[in-house]
Amino acid sequence: MSGSAVVRGAWLRAGVLVLCAALAWTLSGVGMARAAPGGAARAGSSPVAGRAGAELAAVRAARLLGRPVQVAGEQSATSTVEAHPDGLLSDVITAVPTRVKRGNGWVNLDTALTRGPDGSLAPRATEEPLALSGGGASTPLVSLGSGADRLSLYWPGPLPAPHVDGDSATYPEVLPGVDLKVTATEAGFTELLVIRTKAAALHLLAAPPRLRVSSPGLTVRPDGHGGLVAVNATGSVVFAAPTARMWDASAGKNPAREDVTAPVGLVLSGSVLTLLPDRRMLTSPATHYPVSVDPSFTAKLLNWTDALAQSPGVSFWNGQNLSDPTDPNGPIMVGLDPTFGTAARALFQMNTSSVNGKHILGATFRITEGWRTRAPPARWTCGRPGASPRPPRGTTSRRGAASSRR
Repeated sequence: MSGSAVVRGAWLRAGVLVLCAALAWTLSGVGMARAAPGGAARAGSSPVAGRAGAELAAVRAARLLGRPVQVAGEQSATSTVEAHPDGLLSDVITAVPTRVKRGNGWVNLDTALTRGPDGSLAPRATEEPLALSGGGASTPLVSLGSGADRLSLYWPGPLPAPHVDGDSATYPEVLPGVDLKVTATEAGFTELLVIRTKAAALHLLAAPPRLRVSSPGLTVRPDGHGGLVAVNATGSVVFAAPTARMWDASAGKNPAREDVTAPVGLVLSGSVLTLLPDRRMLTSPATHYPVSVDPSFTAKLLNWTDALAQSPGVSFWNGQNLSDPTDPNGPIMVGLDPTFGTAARALFQMNTSSVNGKHILGATFRITEGWRTRAPPARWTCGRPGASPRPPRGTTSRRGAASSRR
């Protein structure tokens, strides 16, 4: 794999991360000069034969039209296969979902909230069914999933009518001086308690919020790392809540301070989930209000995460619980954490099952840089976790990056 970005504190966008692979098949009747042996051997079973037939038809159409043609039936939420006029196939695989199945076709993912006939709110098109309360006390604050794989959270008291802005619903004054903001994501939601003043923080410390959890077909339990998982009868993880975090208004703006973020305790007792914000942070004279507290849930689609030296053992799957107000998906950080000046690495998971059995001619890893701390740019390396690839010339090492920041 190859790529170019900035090592010293780069933030990258997950939505444009793609893996491209050029694939060669032996397809009878198309005269491929660069065909790979073994492709036709997969045509023994009817599902594979159907797949090969669709690819053959797409290659013929691409040659006739002189442009790439999408292979019928080979699209998923994260993958698109195209045939090219030269007889090759390319598979573009994204790290996060970009589309959702609706009926027999696909629509672009859209997290903007719309109001239903019953007054509830729901995103237009996401991987998992999601419903947010339209206010009142009779419905859950949020309900994620469907059927037996459904998880609902109930706020302890009536909810005011929310203010809706795009993919977010803000419930004002759910506690004195505290607003509740729920945001729809590709496969889950984020939940922010925005504590506006120190007086509100002291009230919250005296009576921490206790949410009721309802999941008749699932078992919710601690994950051993400060978060929660909801598992089904077979023990498979259906939903996950990573370690909850909190941060003050100066997070990301003052690298000299190390007290701008803190973990949040999630205590599950029966069906009651209690949020325990960090007392030291809320009572510190150095804390800049408002303070945001972020417990979030996502489906089992764990696409990417940051590994931060400042927060060892803490997971940030899909950007959950990262304090980036400009990006609802959270920052993918490479090099130095801009808040603390400590090492940051990014990890990605991609479903490459669509290329199983193919002869791969080449692969390219592409990602778009959205922000950097300084110029000029340097190259970065990409490889399997645990491997130690030799850094290319011009790449700053972890120690060098830290010393250069100082």
